[in-house]
Amino acid sequence: MTEKREYIQKNVVAEDSGTVLRRVRCVIKQGGRTILDKDLEKKGNVFAAEVREVREGSGYSVWMYGYSTSAYCFVSSFQGGISVEKGKITDVCLTWHPFEPELCRPALDAVVDSSSVTFAWRTVPCAQSYYLEVDNNDNFTSPSLSRSVADTSYTWNTENYKGTFYWRVTCRYDRGFGDKSNTGSFSIHYSG
Repeated sequence: MTEKREYIQKNVVAEDSGTVLRRVRCVIKQGGRTILDKDLEKKGNVFAAEVREVREGSGYSVWMYGYSTSAYCFVSSFQGGISVEKGKITDVCLTWHPFEPELCRPALDAVVDSSSVTFAWRTVPCAQSYYLEVDNNDNFTSPSLSRSVADTSYTWNTENYKGTFYWRVTCRYDRGFGDKSNTGSFSIHYSG
């Protein structure tokens, strides 16, 4: 009853940046059970993995994390809802997405005239959580706020803060971080 499952990733260049992938990590799961979690071998321009110990069934998911020469994941991909049929090879082709949040609000150089500000960013496929940083200098040496966030927004009480602030978000996954987002800025002018 053991079935063959094959995964082949044919794109080794992240199309948005042109950066060549040096390493790809692949995670295959069925529900909460991990089937494969390893770095894939690069053969020519293809990263590939073949998994033979897969049961017939549904609910399989594939996560891919692409790395350049840095330790940070810069592209990712995900596909869920995969079914494996007895006697058939299941091919999965994924599209790379930047592993970097896109900031939504507050808008760049926004003026906040209230007792709180809500930060929001776009969902990143494969991200398990996010790390939000807010500082009064753009090098983030002593953040006023640094916290792990499970969702794509966070509301911060600004009653004790005034002036210009900078913010950024980093994706997190089970083995590390992605690239940091662009830096946003806003000014707090709340007088209570």
